[in-house]
Amino acid sequence: MATLESVAKDIAGYILSNNLSKNLFSYVTSKLDGLTYSNTGLSISNEEKLKILDMVEFKLTYGLDKNEGDIVFLSESENSTIFINLVKKMKAGYKNGK
Repeated sequence: MATLESVAKDIAGYILSNNLSKNLFSYVTSKLDGLTYSNTGLSISNEEKLKILDMVEFKLTYGLDKNEGDIVFLSESENSTIFINLVKKMKAGYKNGK
């Protein structure tokens, strides 16, 4: 059973390693929309999808090895602004009940 944190790390890693792909948005939304609870098989809620996207945004900003709640003094030198904006766009969709 994957944790929200591990899913976020996988998604952020995919975004960074496939940064030239034109399918990042559809890959991430498909991944999120395909997540289900292991106990019931029901899809996870939009609130949990937003939590994952918050974690993805954090990892894109501060590094894949960082978790929310970690004390971070410097962000990664690589500029992930484009990817962070992509995540914000996805979050807006889930907030609006996508």
